[in-house]
Amino acid sequence: MAETVPFIFIFSAIVLIITPGQDLVLVMSRSISQGSGAGVATAAGVSVGLLGHTVLAALGLGALLHTSQTLFMCMKLVGAAYLIYLGINLHGT
Repeated sequence: MAETVPFIFIFSAIVLIITPGQDLVLVMSRSISQGSGAGVATAAGVSVGLLGHTVLAALGLGALLHTSQTLFMCMKLVGAAYLIYLGINLHGT
């Protein structure tokens, strides 16, 4: 049983890696509709975002938010306010 666990993990990781996700679909659609420059810019933005998530996870932000309900609620409210701000600005343009 113990020797099958790494195989199952590696197989699952490969399946997840080769499956296109939202990021790939976004980059492809921007590349097709707006050209390769927009696709490269979108890919760079996605990479920077993933790097940010990785750094925050490495610094323990997830564990901190998991242990502090108040901080987690504040984070959710800030995120909701940002989405409302984006929605208002989108409607204005």
